[in-house]
Amino acid sequence: MCNRKTRVIDFFEQELKVIEAEVESQAYWKQLTSPDTPPAFVLAIMREVMLEVWSYQKMVDEAVFTAVGRAGKDISEQALVRSMIAVQIEEVGHGALALQDYVSLGGDRDFAVNRRPSPQAQAVIGVVRVLGEREHPLCHLGYMYFFERFTTIMTEKVLPALARAGYPNDRLEFMRLHAVEDVRHSDMLGNVIDECEERYEGAAEAIIHGFNTFRVVYPHPVWNAAYQRALANHQSCS
Repeated sequence: MCNRKTRVIDFFEQELKVIEAEVESQAYWKQLTSPDTPPAFVLAIMREVMLEVWSYQKMVDEAVFTAVGRAGKDISEQALVRSMIAVQIEEVGHGALALQDYVSLGGDRDFAVNRRPSPQAQAVIGVVRVLGEREHPLCHLGYMYFFERFTTIMTEKVLPALARAGYPNDRLEFMRLHAVEDVRHSDMLGNVIDECEERYEGAAEAIIHGFNTFRVVYPHPVWNAAYQRALANHQSCS
């Protein structure tokens, strides 16, 4: 194994910069952050994003808990296992908060609750479930680091556009707080990843596999699906 504990994290940070640049080249991001985009359209995009989050978040939580349960069979250090679930315990309920934001932005609660997840959200669900149930249990650390670290990067960039568009202030405050929490979460996950990489043979490969697999289904497909729905509705109302 590599003697540097931070090999995996270094790789992730490099790749997240690439993904950040990819996002900023996409139509959904340009429309979301442009000062020329009508505020109603900006809020419509975020409404549809919140619908996607509501659709997949609970299943992400379940997949992580499944993975940690499987990891606990082979990892004897209780403190390390507790660290793996500490972040996800704080994430429980965030799907419901996304649903609240969806409704606050004009979405229909009954529609969201009874709706089948979009194909893009279902792809996220499918990936995390397979990784959690069938692949190496440490794979989940890769996609959760992606989730938490990427949120901190992109939230900071989008907040000014949301404030300009009149995103409800109480919800905007939640996003600010969530971004701060995710800095702490990504640091916690980074420490766990370093420790697993140092202690367990094959950990680095498994964690990177989780990151790379998740990258196929997030963020572009999910955010573009939200954008396309918002765009269709915006054009029909124009």
